[in-house]
Amino acid sequence: MSGPANQFRGLIQGLVQTAFVILGDAADAVVYTSVSASVYNPVTGTTTDTTTVYNFNGTTSRFGSTEVDNKVVIATDAKLLCSYLDLPVTPTPEDYLTVIGKNWKVQRVLGTVANASWTIHIREI
Repeated sequence: MSGPANQFRGLIQGLVQTAFVILGDAADAVVYTSVSASVYNPVTGTTTDTTTVYNFNGTTSRFGSTEVDNKVVIATDAKLLCSYLDLPVTPTPEDYLTVIGKNWKVQRVLGTVANASWTIHIREI
């Protein structure tokens, strides 16, 4: 896609990223670890995960009572909302993060709003 639509997407992405900066203390510091495909070492017979760490601000919220089904979503799960530009990789269930001193594992991506923000289903580990 090119032209005005791309320009607006870039503008929206930048505004969402700025919004998390403006939130300041209301947003939480996130340490996000993205895990890429494992590399196999034939000499040692072991695999090593390749990880990339991203530090950014985001916000978490709990699921509503109508969203909890005790199968896919349990009562202690949460949603992480962050800027699309702050997390330049697609979250996967291999990824994990720390927010407010708690460790979480990615369950699934709930959506991206105009490719400007991520909404990620996370579970405490």
